[in-house]
Amino acid sequence: MGLPVQMRVVLILCIGFFFAWTEPFLEPACAVQGEACLEQVRYWSSAQYTRVVLDLDREVDYRVGSLDGNASAGKPPRIYVDLPGTGNGKKVSPKMELTDGPVERIRFGRHDQRTVRVVLDLRQAEDYNVFRLEEP
Repeated sequence: MGLPVQMRVVLILCIGFFFAWTEPFLEPACAVQGEACLEQVRYWSSAQYTRVVLDLDREVDYRVGSLDGNASAGKPPRIYVDLPGTGNGKKVSPKMELTDGPVERIRFGRHDQRTVRVVLDLRQAEDYNVFRLEEP
């Protein structure tokens, strides 16, 4: 038996890339030269879904995983996306709070020296889909 309609919430995480045209004298968006740059994070949210788009300055490989929540430890269920060879753009906030939908917050940080990890803290475990947008 399926879940009631109001419980069918789908999280869609899109990973896109765009080419930013910049003048050579402008300050680089990412600190490490040669790394891809996570330029911007956009999201749309309602009670039924959250769509998150990660805008990068070039195409990158990515790894996706999920972690179960642990209520006694205060840890919500999470989805993470690792972006190897990528740095955070200077305009990307390290944490974004969302007021509705299945995603409570989006966090960013270094998983290791050359990998940015994007973590979506969920209000409850949900179905999700991650895909690349070639021309967002």
